[in-house]
Amino acid sequence: MGRLINLAKKKYGRLRVLHRVENIAGYPAWMCKCKCGNKVVVRGQCLRDGLTQSCGCWHSEIAAKRLRTHGRARTPEHRIWCGIKKRCYNSKAIGYDRWGGRGVRMCKRWRDSFENFLADVGPRPSPKHSLDRFPDNDGDYKPGNVRWATRSEQSLNTCRTKYVVIGGKKRPASVVAKERGIGGTTFRRRITLGWSVMRACTQPTKEN
Repeated sequence: MGRLINLAKKKYGRLRVLHRVENIAGYPAWMCKCKCGNKVVVRGQCLRDGLTQSCGCWHSEIAAKRLRTHGRARTPEHRIWCGIKKRCYNSKAIGYDRWGGRGVRMCKRWRDSFENFLADVGPRPSPKHSLDRFPDNDGDYKPGNVRWATRSEQSLNTCRTKYVVIGGKKRPASVVAKERGIGGTTFRRRITLGWSVMRACTQPTKEN
C-alpha cells in the first residue's frame, strides 16, 4: 500500500472528512460528517473516486421522489434493491463487511434508478427467489452478472463450492455425485485422494 493521503477537512459531496479511523477490510477509512448531521465511516478510495458522497441521505431523497412516481415502494423487488444498496454503501449495515467492505458495488445505472434496475432484472419469479451475483460471485451488481435464483441454486455459487470437470464441462461436485447416485462426501473424498472424476463417480462404494 502506498503513502497514506490525508483527507482530513476535505469535502466530498455532502461529506466533510473529520479524522482517520480504523481500516475497513485493510483499507484506510475516515470518519465523515454529512450535511444532514449524520456521521459515517467511509473508505478513502470511495471518497476520492466519488462513490460515496453522503451518509445515504442523498440516495434516500432521490429514491423518495421516484417512489412517488413509480408506485412500487412496497414491492419485493424494491425492498431487494434497497437492501443491496444498503449492504454496499452503508458501513453500519449488517453484512457490509461481506459486500461494501469487500468493494462490491452496484452499477450507476441501477444505483440511481430503481426503474432501470427493475427493467433489467425483471420481476421476481416467486417468493423463493432472491437476487444472486452470477456468474461472478465476487463481482458487482450490474447487467450480465445477476440472476433470480432459489436458495439451492445460490448455494452452488459460493467460494466454498467444489467443482470438477466431467465431459469437458466444469460442474459442482455435489450435483455430479447426486446424478451418479453416489454420496457427496464419498465422491469428494475420492477426488481428494487423487482418483479421476470418472472413476470416483462410477466405482461401487463397497470397493472404496
